[in-house]
Amino acid sequence: MESAGWGREKPWRRRIWLFFVFKCLSWCPSFTFLLRSHSTARPRPRRFSATHAIDTNAQDQLAPPAVASTSHSSVADEHLTFLRDVAAVPEATLPSKELPHFISLLQRRGYEVVSPSPSRGNFHPFFIPLARNTSADESNPSSYLGLLKWPSAPEDMPLPVVRPGPSGVSLVSFDIRSLMKRFAVEEDLRGDETAGETVQLVNSLLNEGEGYELGDVHRLGLGLPRYLALKRVGRFPDVYEALVDLHLAKGDTYSAMVASEKYYKEVKGWGRPLAYHADLMATHRGNTEVARDAAKVALKLPIWTTAADDAELRRTVDLAADRSYDEYRDSFLRRSRDPRTEEIQRGRKLKYVVALERAAWLMDAMMFGLKSKTGGEGPVYVPWSAIKQQLADLYTEGGAPEMARFVLT
Repeated sequence: MESAGWGREKPWRRRIWLFFVFKCLSWCPSFTFLLRSHSTARPRPRRFSATHAIDTNAQDQLAPPAVASTSHSSVADEHLTFLRDVAAVPEATLPSKELPHFISLLQRRGYEVVSPSPSRGNFHPFFIPLARNTSADESNPSSYLGLLKWPSAPEDMPLPVVRPGPSGVSLVSFDIRSLMKRFAVEEDLRGDETAGETVQLVNSLLNEGEGYELGDVHRLGLGLPRYLALKRVGRFPDVYEALVDLHLAKGDTYSAMVASEKYYKEVKGWGRPLAYHADLMATHRGNTEVARDAAKVALKLPIWTTAADDAELRRTVDLAADRSYDEYRDSFLRRSRDPRTEEIQRGRKLKYVVALERAAWLMDAMMFGLKSKTGGEGPVYVPWSAIKQQLADLYTEGGAPEMARFVLT
């Protein structure tokens, strides 16, 4: 028998949180704007797949090849200069202390460091490349790892670590230090010779009481996903999705649903967790109403946080079941082109707010291919570089010249 709070006996309670959030987003345009401006053993039948999934059988993970890291300090200086002078990252959140060590750990895991500015090219306008996985195809955007510069983030908000997809961006970690601590746990679990050194390094960057004790992951014997979640090492989307998979592998769809709910409550500001939950509810619980509500909320957030590629986006649109793919694209494109002159003249809207909203709508339209009609077969991927000048103009009009300069660099 399922819990009375979330079980089959009272299905309406399952939807109350999602319904409340959806209504808030629908009724309050300013709240929607804030969300957009501040906001990843058994075959998996779901159509969503983690872009940076971990091996749930972590004991079998192989140590990555060692790569020389003698130049990581000078490379980090180049990235720090870019973050400070081009991306205008506040000193309070500039990762001056941890970035050189983070780059060193990435090199040890088989990554090669890339220069931040020349390599941005057709990447997402907010993405700052750090390194590329040398074992992956260079043409695959997901082989890169980097940082994300939000357009209007609070000054004390750390830079998230992200991985770009063909169109959207996937969250890897909310901050560098959490990911470094995870690296230390993984090295210890694999039995790497460097584990002790990495643990000592990571602990020197963390506050008292936040460090990792060598051997702790072995003592608990939970496996990597459960350990990272139980010990609250960090909020990692792939860990939440791995926990869902563990429950599904046991045939426990109820526990999988609970884990998925925790996922979207913990990883706020990103559409992927809600899109993932919608897919889970439709596929494994047969609850199309909850799936529809979750998908609608996901599509109220920045679309590039909701789907990494066209297939994921189409799945979420199908689950929302309120508009077609083309209708969503046309709606975003129309809003991005509307100067809303009358609203500004009547004092209903501030000019700079309209400009920033139009920038957000333009990026949403870009996720749908930007064009008014798809035409032909397969997804239409227009490079992000196609809108960078237009995006910069809107940020300039919106009183964010630093952001305008950043997206053009």
